[in-house]
Amino acid sequence: MAVRRKRRIFQPRFFLFIIATLLLIAGIIILAVVIKNKVTSCRESEVLDSILTTPDPLTSPEALASSDTQTAATPPPLSATGTYTVNPASANAASQFGFSYSIRRNNESAELSKNPNSSSISFGSYDDYTQVSGILTFGSNHYRNSFAFGTVTAAMQEISQSWSKNVGGLGSFYGVSGQALIIQWDEEVKQTLGIADSFKAMEGFTEVIYPSADGNIYFCELESGAQTRSPINLGVSLRGTATLDPNGYPMLYVGQGVPAENARGNLAASVFAVDLIQNKSVKEFIGKDYFAYRDNWTAFTSSPLIADDTLILPGETGVIYFIKLNTTFNAESKTITIDPGDRIKYRYTGSGYSASDSAGSRWYGFQGSVSAFRNYLYIADNGGRLQCIDVNTLELLYVVDLDCDTDASIAIEEDGNDGTIYLYTVNQVETQSAGLPEGWGYCSVRKIDGLTGRIVWTQQLPCLVSIDGTATKSGAKGTPHIGQGEIANLLICSFYRSGIPVYDEAGNMSYEIGGTILALDRDDGTVVWKLEQADGAGYYSSPLVLYSSSGNAYLVACDRMGLVKLYDISDKTGGVALGRALDLGASIEATPVAFGNYIVVGTTGRQPDGQIGQASFFGLKLG
Repeated sequence: MAVRRKRRIFQPRFFLFIIATLLLIAGIIILAVVIKNKVTSCRESEVLDSILTTPDPLTSPEALASSDTQTAATPPPLSATGTYTVNPASANAASQFGFSYSIRRNNESAELSKNPNSSSISFGSYDDYTQVSGILTFGSNHYRNSFAFGTVTAAMQEISQSWSKNVGGLGSFYGVSGQALIIQWDEEVKQTLGIADSFKAMEGFTEVIYPSADGNIYFCELESGAQTRSPINLGVSLRGTATLDPNGYPMLYVGQGVPAENARGNLAASVFAVDLIQNKSVKEFIGKDYFAYRDNWTAFTSSPLIADDTLILPGETGVIYFIKLNTTFNAESKTITIDPGDRIKYRYTGSGYSASDSAGSRWYGFQGSVSAFRNYLYIADNGGRLQCIDVNTLELLYVVDLDCDTDASIAIEEDGNDGTIYLYTVNQVETQSAGLPEGWGYCSVRKIDGLTGRIVWTQQLPCLVSIDGTATKSGAKGTPHIGQGEIANLLICSFYRSGIPVYDEAGNMSYEIGGTILALDRDDGTVVWKLEQADGAGYYSSPLVLYSSSGNAYLVACDRMGLVKLYDISDKTGGVALGRALDLGASIEATPVAFGNYIVVGTTGRQPDGQIGQASFFGLKLG
């Protein structure tokens, strides 16, 4: 008998179940694709946002730390509006060093207890000092933390000379020993300047301004070196760094670097306000000042700061001047005027200081430029003491002993993680140090908490004190550079007449006179790498460090033999020499400055054998 197959009957709900299952699977697939695309899109958006918001390495150096050091090396900036109060460590109280200070107005005999002028100066962050493109004062700003404006191209292989200008001297001083200024003038201001019409029509006109020991201020166009206006002759030796009004107004302030006999027969020095519309000096400040304890050397080599239209000017007499300028600039009428108010004067004294600069005493006077944070001024003197002063009250808040004459300006670093700032100082050396060969002493680099005066660490380098019993001063004159980008967390310092270790066949060590550039870890002061040259020259100049747009770092080292060398220092293990050294023919004591790929630096004319030859300043190009 045949078997009959049972017919399978599918109910409608079975089809509904199949359709629902298929829809669910399709939905899951679609959802997964959407999520994937969304995640990819978000990641691409984040990368794009990162690229678009990556700051320029020179305008925002904190953003340039490499990935392995970024957390430690890029603390958040301190609040621009926050209140920061100096609370001196007990060891840094002024009384510990026998310090006292006094304040006077103009030539009045009455001593004042505080600044008689109503003042509410507060410096912002370093990039708030000026909105003008260029380098308008020593170290660019009140942190004195950069000698370059803008970035350089990535393919850095050599340095070459584009142009040069010869300069002379007065008396025994020749050439240039200060830093040049470079400014890209605003279009409206440019039309008021006393420059040739061809430059008024030049797009992006950028001018180099360089005072010289021959009494002239020289002016040229950055790229070509073409003279933009006739030199302005002030008739006195100019050896420091000038300052332009940070608003970009055409007024220049420059000090007399070597005192000369004035109309009254006194040995004195002045500071000049130079109108760059009329191309002439319109005001002389200071002159002979009997308020100063030190009056045998009345020079001005510091680069002034200008804040709230107030000129802040330290002198080599040991007096700091505060002068309200009352500046008025009218672009339409092509005029600029100043109407200076009272000269408010601050002076100090301390244990061991002598007005006669006698042997073994501490000297009054400031050769370095004043640095500033909010309402606090920081400056070190020829006596080897650092002072913190409230700019508004002129109260001396604390003192730090730096051991020896300090010509270098103080470099300032913000540290938002610690809620403070740090000061970096380098000094010279004049005394024999225990444990070193005869004629050698230690030069010191220090990191200092700017709100307490506490010394965080000290690093030392042997430098020459005397030769055959004849005293000589060595160490550091250049301001340290606070690293950025690939060299974040490094401090770069330069030294002259440093000790280069050499060994005889028996393994005995002695020092050869040379030059050293140190890279120190800013956290603990340890030496990360160093460059040495055993030729007896060394470095007066502050180190010039340039950065590419990606944060690579390049060092331009100028020495007292007249050589300019370029190093790639992006690798934290040391510097790699690029190209051949460029010989400028005479000793370089000035600090070089850069605007993009262009560098300006000058020479003193002094030859390696001590003779005076041709002094010049140069336009160099990197490529």
